[in-house]
Amino acid sequence: MGTGGKIKLEEGTAGGTYVGFKAPDTEVTSDLLWTLPATDGAAGTMFATDGNKNLSFVDEAGTRSAADSTLQSNLNTEITARTNADSTLQTNVDTETTARLNADSTLQANINAEITARTNATSVNPSGTSAGMYSITGYGRISSPSQSPARSAGSEAFDCSTQHIFLKTGSSSAYTLTINNLAEGQTVNIIVASVASGVSPSWAGGTFVWGPSGAPVFTAVASKYDFVTLVKVGSLIFGSAIVGMA
Repeated sequence: MGTGGKIKLEEGTAGGTYVGFKAPDTEVTSDLLWTLPATDGAAGTMFATDGNKNLSFVDEAGTRSAADSTLQSNLNTEITARTNADSTLQTNVDTETTARLNADSTLQANINAEITARTNATSVNPSGTSAGMYSITGYGRISSPSQSPARSAGSEAFDCSTQHIFLKTGSSSAYTLTINNLAEGQTVNIIVASVASGVSPSWAGGTFVWGPSGAPVFTAVASKYDFVTLVKVGSLIFGSAIVGMA
Protein backbone atom coordinates (compact mmCIF):
# COMPACT_ATOMS: atom_id res chain seq x y z
CA MET A 1 0.00 0.00 0.00
CA GLY A 2 1.41 3.38 -0.93
CA THR A 3 1.63 6.58 1.01
CA GLY A 4 -0.39 9.69 0.41
CA GLY A 5 0.93 12.34 -1.96
CA LYS A 6 2.49 15.54 -0.67
CA ILE A 7 2.66 19.20 -1.55
CA LYS A 8 5.97 20.71 -0.46
CA LEU A 9 6.67 24.41 -0.21
CA GLU A 10 10.37 25.04 0.21
CA GLU A 11 11.70 27.80 2.41
CA GLY A 12 13.24 30.91 0.89
CA THR A 13 16.73 30.26 2.21
CA ALA A 14 19.25 27.66 1.23
CA GLY A 15 18.47 25.42 4.18
CA GLY A 16 16.54 22.91 2.15
CA THR A 17 13.57 22.67 4.54
CA TYR A 18 9.94 23.03 3.58
CA VAL A 19 6.36 23.13 4.71
CA GLY A 20 3.59 21.19 3.03
CA PHE A 21 0.40 19.14 3.02
CA LYS A 22 0.09 15.40 2.84
CA ALA A 23 -2.88 13.27 1.74
CA PRO A 24 -3.95 10.46 4.07
CA ASP A 25 -2.41 7.02 3.66
CA THR A 26 -5.85 5.38 3.84
CA GLU A 27 -8.18 5.17 0.84
CA VAL A 28 -10.23 8.27 0.14
CA THR A 29 -13.63 7.32 -1.21
CA SER A 30 -14.19 10.57 -3.10
CA ASP A 31 -12.25 13.59 -4.14
CA LEU A 32 -11.83 16.32 -1.56
CA LEU A 33 -11.06 19.84 -2.65
CA TRP A 34 -11.13 22.60 -0.07
CA THR A 35 -11.67 26.18 -1.14
CA LEU A 36 -9.40 28.68 0.60
CA PRO A 37 -10.79 31.98 1.85
CA ALA A 38 -10.45 34.97 -0.41
CA THR A 39 -8.95 37.19 2.33
CA ASP A 40 -6.67 36.83 5.27
CA GLY A 41 -8.13 36.35 8.69
CA ALA A 42 -7.57 38.51 11.76
CA ALA A 43 -4.79 37.80 14.18
CA GLY A 44 -5.52 34.80 16.38
CA THR A 45 -8.15 33.31 14.06
CA MET A 46 -8.00 29.81 12.70
CA PHE A 47 -9.11 27.74 9.74
CA ALA A 48 -12.50 26.08 9.98
CA THR A 49 -14.65 24.19 7.49
CA ASP A 50 -18.34 24.76 7.00
CA GLY A 51 -18.86 21.04 6.23
CA ASN A 52 -19.04 21.74 2.50
CA LYS A 53 -15.27 21.96 1.95
CA ASN A 54 -15.27 25.76 2.29
CA LEU A 55 -12.53 27.05 4.56
CA SER A 56 -12.65 30.32 6.42
CA PHE A 57 -10.93 32.07 9.26
CA VAL A 58 -12.93 31.93 12.51
CA ASP A 59 -12.39 33.32 15.95
CA GLU A 60 -11.45 30.62 18.45
CA ALA A 61 -13.27 32.34 21.28
CA GLY A 62 -16.42 32.61 19.18
CA THR A 63 -16.19 28.95 18.28
CA ARG A 64 -15.84 28.01 21.91
CA SER A 65 -18.68 30.36 22.81
CA ALA A 66 -20.91 28.67 20.25
CA ALA A 67 -19.86 25.29 21.58
CA ASP A 68 -20.55 26.45 25.12
CA SER A 69 -23.92 27.83 24.03
CA THR A 70 -24.79 24.50 22.45
CA LEU A 71 -23.67 22.71 25.59
CA GLN A 72 -25.71 25.08 27.75
CA SER A 73 -28.73 24.57 25.51
CA ASN A 74 -28.35 20.83 25.85
CA LEU A 75 -28.00 21.16 29.60
CA ASN A 76 -31.09 23.36 29.77
CA THR A 77 -33.02 20.81 27.71
CA GLU A 78 -31.91 18.03 30.07
CA ILE A 79 -32.77 20.10 33.14
CA THR A 80 -36.20 20.90 31.70
CA ALA A 81 -36.80 17.25 30.89
CA ARG A 82 -35.79 16.17 34.39
CA THR A 83 -37.83 18.95 35.97
CA ASN A 84 -40.87 17.85 33.98
CA ALA A 85 -40.24 14.26 34.99
CA ASP A 86 -39.94 15.31 38.65
CA SER A 87 -43.13 17.35 38.30
CA THR A 88 -44.94 14.36 36.81
CA LEU A 89 -43.59 12.16 39.60
CA GLN A 90 -44.72 14.69 42.22
CA THR A 91 -48.14 14.85 40.61
CA ASN A 92 -48.39 11.07 40.74
CA VAL A 93 -47.26 11.07 44.36
CA ASP A 94 -49.81 13.76 45.22
CA THR A 95 -52.55 11.83 43.43
CA GLU A 96 -51.66 8.62 45.26
CA THR A 97 -51.45 10.46 48.58
CA THR A 98 -54.86 12.06 48.00
CA ALA A 99 -56.35 8.70 47.04
CA ARG A 100 -54.98 7.07 50.19
CA LEU A 101 -56.14 9.95 52.37
CA ASN A 102 -59.60 9.69 50.84
CA ALA A 103 -59.57 5.94 51.39
CA ASP A 104 -58.50 6.45 55.01
CA SER A 105 -61.21 9.08 55.42
CA THR A 106 -63.82 6.69 54.00
CA LEU A 107 -62.57 3.92 56.28
CA GLN A 108 -62.74 6.23 59.30
CA ALA A 109 -66.26 7.28 58.32
CA ASN A 110 -67.28 3.63 58.05
CA ILE A 111 -65.73 2.89 61.45
CA ASN A 112 -67.54 5.86 62.98
CA ALA A 113 -70.82 4.73 61.41
CA GLU A 114 -70.30 1.22 62.77
CA ILE A 115 -69.51 2.57 66.23
CA THR A 116 -72.63 4.76 66.11
CA ALA A 117 -74.74 1.84 64.92
CA ARG A 118 -73.48 -0.41 67.69
CA THR A 119 -73.89 2.33 70.25
CA ASN A 120 -77.47 2.90 69.11
CA ALA A 121 -78.10 -0.84 69.20
CA THR A 122 -77.23 -0.91 72.92
CA SER A 123 -78.74 2.44 73.89
CA VAL A 124 -82.06 3.17 75.50
CA ASN A 125 -85.00 3.45 73.10
CA PRO A 126 -87.58 5.46 75.05
CA SER A 127 -89.99 5.67 72.13
CA GLY A 128 -90.09 1.91 71.69
CA THR A 129 -90.35 2.26 67.90
CA SER A 130 -87.28 0.25 66.90
CA ALA A 131 -86.58 -3.43 67.38
CA GLY A 132 -83.37 -4.63 68.95
CA MET A 133 -81.59 -5.11 72.24
CA TYR A 134 -81.20 -2.11 74.49
CA SER A 135 -79.38 -1.39 77.70
CA ILE A 136 -81.02 0.43 80.61
CA THR A 137 -78.36 3.15 80.40
CA GLY A 138 -80.08 6.50 80.14
CA TYR A 139 -83.41 5.58 81.67
CA GLY A 140 -84.73 8.18 84.07
CA ARG A 141 -83.81 7.51 87.67
CA ILE A 142 -85.71 9.31 90.40
CA SER A 143 -84.30 9.38 93.92
CA SER A 144 -86.13 7.12 96.34
CA PRO A 145 -86.78 8.43 99.89
CA SER A 146 -86.55 6.02 102.78
CA GLN A 147 -89.55 3.66 103.06
CA SER A 148 -89.04 2.57 106.62
CA PRO A 149 -91.51 1.63 107.92
CA ALA A 150 -93.24 0.17 104.85
CA ARG A 151 -96.45 1.67 103.59
CA SER A 152 -99.42 0.18 105.32
CA ALA A 153 -101.58 -2.66 104.03
CA GLY A 154 -104.47 -2.06 101.68
CA SER A 155 -104.93 -0.33 98.37
CA GLU A 156 -102.24 2.18 97.40
CA ALA A 157 -101.50 4.68 94.62
CA PHE A 158 -97.84 5.13 93.76
CA ASP A 159 -96.67 8.48 92.35
CA CYS A 160 -93.80 7.46 90.11
CA SER A 161 -92.81 11.09 89.46
CA THR A 162 -91.39 11.31 92.99
CA GLN A 163 -89.47 8.06 93.37
CA HIS A 164 -88.77 4.72 91.74
CA ILE A 165 -88.68 2.29 94.69
CA PHE A 166 -91.71 1.62 96.90
CA LEU A 167 -91.84 -0.60 100.00
CA LYS A 168 -95.38 -1.85 100.70
CA THR A 169 -96.97 -4.09 103.32
CA GLY A 170 -99.09 -6.88 101.86
CA SER A 171 -102.75 -7.39 102.70
CA SER A 172 -104.94 -10.25 103.83
CA SER A 173 -107.89 -8.93 101.83
CA ALA A 174 -108.34 -7.81 98.25
CA TYR A 175 -106.55 -4.61 97.38
CA THR A 176 -105.46 -2.56 94.37
CA LEU A 177 -102.07 -1.06 93.54
CA THR A 178 -102.37 1.93 91.21
CA ILE A 179 -99.40 3.18 89.16
CA ASN A 180 -99.53 6.92 88.53
CA ASN A 181 -97.23 9.20 86.48
CA LEU A 182 -95.00 6.43 85.15
CA ALA A 183 -93.00 8.10 82.37
CA GLU A 184 -91.99 6.59 79.04
CA GLY A 185 -88.92 4.40 79.59
CA GLN A 186 -89.05 4.78 83.40
CA THR A 187 -88.58 1.74 85.62
CA VAL A 188 -90.09 1.39 89.12
CA ASN A 189 -89.68 -1.34 91.71
CA ILE A 190 -92.32 -2.32 94.26
CA ILE A 191 -91.29 -4.49 97.21
CA VAL A 192 -94.21 -6.04 99.08
CA ALA A 193 -93.64 -7.46 102.55
CA SER A 194 -95.67 -10.66 102.94
CA VAL A 195 -98.31 -10.98 105.68
CA ALA A 196 -98.63 -14.71 105.00
CA SER A 197 -102.02 -14.28 103.35
CA GLY A 198 -101.12 -15.08 99.76
CA VAL A 199 -103.53 -12.40 98.53
CA SER A 200 -102.31 -10.80 95.30
CA PRO A 201 -103.28 -7.25 94.34
CA SER A 202 -105.13 -5.98 91.32
CA TRP A 203 -103.17 -3.55 89.17
CA ALA A 204 -104.44 -0.20 87.87
CA GLY A 205 -103.09 2.90 86.15
CA GLY A 206 -102.37 1.47 82.70
CA THR A 207 -102.38 -1.55 80.46
CA PHE A 208 -100.17 -4.18 82.09
CA VAL A 209 -98.31 -6.91 80.26
CA TRP A 210 -97.04 -9.83 82.33
CA GLY A 211 -95.35 -13.11 81.51
CA PRO A 212 -97.09 -16.28 80.29
CA SER A 213 -98.44 -16.99 83.82
CA GLY A 214 -100.12 -13.59 84.11
CA ALA A 215 -99.89 -11.22 87.06
CA PRO A 216 -97.69 -12.45 89.92
CA VAL A 217 -99.17 -14.50 92.75
CA PHE A 218 -97.69 -13.23 96.01
CA THR A 219 -96.21 -15.57 98.61
CA ALA A 220 -98.18 -16.86 101.59
CA VAL A 221 -95.05 -17.28 103.68
CA ALA A 222 -94.42 -14.76 106.47
CA SER A 223 -91.21 -12.72 106.55
CA LYS A 224 -90.80 -13.04 102.78
CA TYR A 225 -90.81 -10.35 100.10
CA ASP A 226 -92.35 -10.15 96.65
CA PHE A 227 -90.32 -8.00 94.25
CA VAL A 228 -92.14 -6.42 91.25
CA THR A 229 -90.44 -4.44 88.47
CA LEU A 230 -92.45 -2.29 86.07
CA VAL A 231 -91.27 -0.39 82.97
CA LYS A 232 -93.39 1.70 80.62
CA VAL A 233 -92.83 1.32 76.87
CA GLY A 234 -95.24 3.22 74.69
CA SER A 235 -98.73 2.80 76.10
CA LEU A 236 -97.90 -0.48 77.83
CA ILE A 237 -96.52 -1.22 81.27
CA PHE A 238 -94.39 -4.37 81.22
CA GLY A 239 -94.06 -6.20 84.54
CA SER A 240 -92.03 -9.00 86.03
CA ALA A 241 -91.84 -10.37 89.56
CA ILE A 242 -89.75 -12.50 91.90
CA VAL A 243 -91.85 -13.83 94.78
CA GLY A 244 -90.91 -15.35 98.08
CA MET A 245 -87.54 -13.66 98.51
CA ALA A 246 -86.03 -14.04 101.97
